[in-house]
Amino acid sequence: MPEHTVECTFIIEPPVKVQCGGSLYPPFLLQLSKTGDDSQSTYVANITLLNENDENVSDALLGPKSAQGGFRPDSEGSYLFAFPESQISTEGTFHLRADIYKMEQGLRLVTQVSSRDIDATGNTVPRAIATPEEEEKMEIAREAGALK
Repeated sequence: MPEHTVECTFIIEPPVKVQCGGSLYPPFLLQLSKTGDDSQSTYVANITLLNENDENVSDALLGPKSAQGGFRPDSEGSYLFAFPESQISTEGTFHLRADIYKMEQGLRLVTQVSSRDIDATGNTVPRAIATPEEEEKMEIAREAGALK
């Protein structure tokens, strides 16, 4: 019997620097890859904003904090989760933690992953521009229904 494995990664990380109240652009994108399980299950990602001391400061995170995974059409067993409207409302250094849950007779925590640090400042910060590779990943997320 094949071993069941699950791996989650940020395939688009949040920007390194952002202006308070400005969108985290390009939108960060998570990919859940699973092997040894052919079933198409329902997965949900919840994100938490953590400060430098790993304290939950999610009240400073604006926008949806949950997303249902969209089945990635060009792969077997991969799901994408996008958070296109996220903003940080206060200054500081933060990172995101994503908790991935599988819906089966309730929610079961499958895995967690953390982003790189995000420096939110009150100063004007130019909006990041998506690279061609990030644009391609966002298009795949649109096809999967994870990004609108």
